[in-house]
Amino acid sequence: MDKTTLSVLLASLFVSQGAYSSNKITETTSDDYVVAGDYLQIAIPATGLLAAWIYDDLDGAKQLTYSLATTVAIVHATKFSVGRLRPNASNTASFPSGHTAAAFSGAAFLQTRYGAAWGIPAYLSATYVGASRVYGNKHFADDVVAGAGIAFLTNQYFVSEYTPEGVELGVVPLDDGMMVNVNVSNEALDYETNRERKSGSLRKERRHSFTLDIGFYTYDTLADSGAYQSLKNTTPVDELQPLASALYQYRFDKQNALEISFTPSEIRSVGTVATDFSLGDQNYEENEELFIALRQWNAGASYIRNYQPTDELTLSAGLGISAYLIESETDLVNGGKYNGQSSYPILPSITGKLNYAFNDDWSINARVDYQALSGDRSLNAEGGFAYMINPDWNVGIKYVLSDNEWEDSNVEYRSESVLFSVTNNF
Repeated sequence: MDKTTLSVLLASLFVSQGAYSSNKITETTSDDYVVAGDYLQIAIPATGLLAAWIYDDLDGAKQLTYSLATTVAIVHATKFSVGRLRPNASNTASFPSGHTAAAFSGAAFLQTRYGAAWGIPAYLSATYVGASRVYGNKHFADDVVAGAGIAFLTNQYFVSEYTPEGVELGVVPLDDGMMVNVNVSNEALDYETNRERKSGSLRKERRHSFTLDIGFYTYDTLADSGAYQSLKNTTPVDELQPLASALYQYRFDKQNALEISFTPSEIRSVGTVATDFSLGDQNYEENEELFIALRQWNAGASYIRNYQPTDELTLSAGLGISAYLIESETDLVNGGKYNGQSSYPILPSITGKLNYAFNDDWSINARVDYQALSGDRSLNAEGGFAYMINPDWNVGIKYVLSDNEWEDSNVEYRSESVLFSVTNNF
């Protein structure tokens, strides 16, 4: 490749990354809150190494190293493969968030290895790091969810609970419960001995599960969004529009469970005004080039009741509540006509689920969530299949359809996506 050709390619890359950086939607925020997040993403994993040193826990230090290195490798490989433009349009390394992944890798280690006294402050600090990346317009919310989820799942694979050498735990099932035995030898009290700690092997009942969904939109939602139907040649900013969501479930017993989910959607497109229209106090004229963004965050909680009419079939029904942030922003590609509208609907939710197991490994599943109140509504339907690697880990692929109408924001849109799911039961 000659120098002229290389220069042209580099110039094209620079233009594609910086072409949208001159409007209000892509402005960067750089202040002490953002800088603090930059420091914390290093400090939290470093605290994990400090804790391992305090406990003379060489095995824990190794586990943190393996977990953090694997997390960083996965995150940067995904960044390179996806190539999502950052919200400030500075480069195409947005998805997932590396800062958030590093912070949550350290926090998850501290929680898993040494318990809540270390883990809770670490998780709060890691959450701050993720929030600072969104606040600074360095990352989208689903970038942060993906980074945190990857870090947590990697931690679950590499890191075990800490048990000092000389402490043995055992469990014996009884008719009316269980008996736990704890044996402590002199080795547990001899902290002058330079020894490798070993992790506990006590099996727990798997009441918790965490699912990370990562995938891509297959449908340009903004083309159908209310006033944006007045645009022509609408094109997504990213050729591949990624998304990520997280679901936590706590099972009280085989029939009853609590689900908590966070599903942020972040869509950006450019288009040409086909006919004059107005949004808020801004008037957009024919042939103007617009930069448009749609943000929909959904945090929900549901009580789920499971029914099992046959050994293979499980049916579930749920009631809950969902809180949304709906935000639409519009500006000229080069800035000068910014308009932003936000609403915060809270909707009751009903859920229906189906799972059919073909055998011990393979199953198909479907789910429908519907939320509605006054003029706002949201319908989400999904279906796919899952493979059980072992009792701790499941993977799957699913297709998701979302149909939404938000009265206050004057937004109507539909999305379709394909997601890869990883679930850890613990």
